[in-house]
Amino acid sequence: MNQRNALFTMAVISTVFLSVIVVLAFYVVPVFHTSFENFGAEIPNKTQFVISSYKYWVVFPFIPLAIAVKVYKNKEMTKTFSKYAGWVSIAAFVFAWLLLVFTASAMYEPIYGLSSHNQ
Repeated sequence: MNQRNALFTMAVISTVFLSVIVVLAFYVVPVFHTSFENFGAEIPNKTQFVISSYKYWVVFPFIPLAIAVKVYKNKEMTKTFSKYAGWVSIAAFVFAWLLLVFTASAMYEPIYGLSSHNQ
């Protein structure tokens, strides 16, 4: 596999992974938000952050998508673009994992009483 194919593959994987997380957030976060409101419990800051910001996450998948499109359209890439695009694609993938873990913990912390507000 040459460098161009590897870069394209990583950008596509990052785009898909981020897209799945964003789509899931649009279905899961409102359900949790409604549940928290119905219980009338105090919501931890981390959970409030996720509830107030998930609608803006839709822009995240476009970063690696732009890289994938540029790699697909250009047969020859500069060494600088190739280097930075690779790092951005990897960073997007790592960011997606961190976003998934952060969101899951923010949504489940209040339920299981793990937050400092419930102690």
